Amino acid sequence: MARPKKRYRLWKKDKKTYYYKLPGQGWKTTGYSKKTDAQDFADDRYNEWKDSPAAVSWLPSTGNTLRDFIAPYYKWNECPRIADRLLEGKRISKQHARHQRALIDNYILEDEIADINIHKITRGDIKAFRLRLAKNHSPRTVNAVLTVLKTVFIDGFDRELLKSNPTKTVGKLQYTKRESGVFSETEIKKLFPPRGFGPWLDIQDFTAFLIAATTGMRRGEILALCWKDIDFDKMEIRVRQAWKSDTELGEPKWGQMRSIPLPQKVSDKLRKLRRESEHVLPDALVFCNPDGSRKGTTWWNSRFKKAMKQAKINTKERNLIGHSFRHSLNTILRAKGYSDEKIRAALGWTNPKTQADYTHWNTDHLREQADIVDMLLP
Repeated sequence: MARPKKRYRLWKKDKKTYYYKLPGQGWKTTGYSKKTDAQDFADDRYNEWKDSPAAVSWLPSTGNTLRDFIAPYYKWNECPRIADRLLEGKRISKQHARHQRALIDNYILEDEIADINIHKITRGDIKAFRLRLAKNHSPRTVNAVLTVLKTVFIDGFDRELLKSNPTKTVGKLQYTKRESGVFSETEIKKLFPPRGFGPWLDIQDFTAFLIAATTGMRRGEILALCWKDIDFDKMEIRVRQAWKSDTELGEPKWGQMRSIPLPQKVSDKLRKLRRESEHVLPDALVFCNPDGSRKGTTWWNSRFKKAMKQAKINTKERNLIGHSFRHSLNTILRAKGYSDEKIRAALGWTNPKTQADYTHWNTDHLREQADIVDMLLP
């Protein structure tokens, strides 16, 4: 009598003992070297597992459409993929999860593909879906939606809930990505003169964007700075948190908490800003409204646009945004021969990953960056 197919895998390690793997779990030993004994053991473990609460998110729902299958994905407390990543110590932000879920709700669930049986979706169905998207949306949007759909099918196939992955050979749309603009050294000197505020409206926006231009910190990191994060004695800034949205505060991107050197000219402006501020307690925000509340994305974008207009810099033509200061600093430092590894350590980049895992820079190692920046500004 044929043995019924079970949703587990067997593997004979070193040609000795069989190991088994249930969906979502690692390999475990059966303790048997004979295959039939190992199968009986694994059958029992599978039967125990499939009736447990832990199996609910792994087994197919009673509904078999893509709409049913994709329902829990990227919902923070329901998504099996998110649960896996967190369990494995990998990072995923709630902001990213919300963005991916919005792609599911706004594009996948609004299309006819959502009501096809998940087990009967073919590569042809995926390509037809891609074509429908491409008629009404940009290649960038189409590729973002395809990435989410591919992730769901890969995850389902990996859990052995799906027999195949029809997205595997469906490619993304090719298009020329517009390169991010960078500021020249001359422009940076013009934007941040030694006296006055240049094209900026006041000391807050002058100092906020000066930090962006001279340290490469991201907007969310700058707007989350508290006075306790700035060590004027050691001349360093501790980047320990960032705004993930206008209401959600969390770790910096990729969890890259770090200390970076504080250029002397930035230190001088921060000291002046603190003298003029009514909110100077350690936990107070460096950049805040009169009532102490945080400056938001709207303030950041508005002040940047006004300054660029005042400085007569065409941001649209050159694709310049506030984040361009980060690109510009990286370009300037590299052009001056500053170490790529140190740049990644200061700016909080994780690639190349292996190098980042085995490199441990401290502020003293990065001191040369502050010296270069101080020479850059008059």
